[in-house]
Amino acid sequence: MKLKIFDIDYEEMYLAIDKLENGESLSDQDRKNLLKIVKNAEGSVFPNRKDYKQQQQRRKQIGELEEQERKERQEQGLEYIRSVSQQQIVDKMSFLVKDSEDFESNWY
Repeated sequence: MKLKIFDIDYEEMYLAIDKLENGESLSDQDRKNLLKIVKNAEGSVFPNRKDYKQQQQRRKQIGELEEQERKERQEQGLEYIRSVSQQQIVDKMSFLVKDSEDFESNWY
């Protein structure tokens, strides 16, 4: 009794795998057998193409959103630095004006 998986004889399957590993050319039947194995394993051993493509698309979208968020945070940080710097300049100018007014009032 021959053992089979996905309607492929185990012996034929392992011979095809050995050929592939050894860099030998595969017959059409070998290719078909390996393709059957891969297609039948899809979804149970590894994600099927549709799920994989959706997962890749989600990863891409998440990456784009993270990049956009990083840029927005960076811009907000720059805006905060600008506003703090401008406020510091205004405070210093106010101090200088007040100081010069005090100086003038004491001088005259």
